[in-house]
Formats: sequence, structure tokens, C-alpha cells
Amino acid sequence: MPDIQQGVEFKAIVAETSAVLLTRGVEVEPVAVRDVVALMVCSVAERMGVDQEEALHLVRPESVAEAIAAAADPGREGAEHVYAVRPVRVDARAVALPVVVAGRLVMAAAQAGSTRR
Repeated sequence: MPDIQQGVEFKAIVAETSAVLLTRGVEVEPVAVRDVVALMVCSVAERMGVDQEEALHLVRPESVAEAIAAAADPGREGAEHVYAVRPVRVDARAVALPVVVAGRLVMAAAQAGSTRR
């Protein structure tokens, strides 16, 4: 499994899963997200009888985020031992920002996103 964890697609799923979790109001340690993605890839590969690279294409960030959120649900037995999940503090304050600076941030994000494909 270590060789597949070094691949761009694996790292992209980990990053996308972290982003999905942030939209749900929780922050998870990157190591924990990576381990859950690795476990899901291994499980899918084993159950479907395919190699891990093929299984990687079947694992979706949304399903990984759901599994992590379900495991960290405070009402679930054993959830008190989940230490890698924290609620995100939402800061709704406004910041004055020149349009040029905002444009550069958007362009940088677009460029970073386009290198994944």
C-alpha cells in the first residue's frame, strides 16, 4: 500500500475528503484521513477482487467523509475515543480586500486545481 499512497490520485482523494469534511463543519487530522482512505481502498480491492490502483478509482471522497463523520458521531458507542476529529469554528467576519488581491487568490486556486487532472 505505501506505493499507492505516494500517487497523485491517492493524495487528491485525501485532500478532497478533507475539504468535504470541512464543508460538514469538522476538521480531521490528515494522517487519520489518509489512513481511512487507505483502509477503504484495501477493503474495496479485497471485496471486488481488483488491484489497489483500480480500487482507488472506486473510492469517492464523499463516502470516506461519511464514514469518518459516522465514526465520530458523539451518539455512537466508542466515539469518545476519536481524537482526530474537531469541530470547525466558523468565522463570519468580513475583511476589506482589494479586488486585485482576491483575483490573484482565485487564479492561484484555479491553477492548483487544474494541475490535478
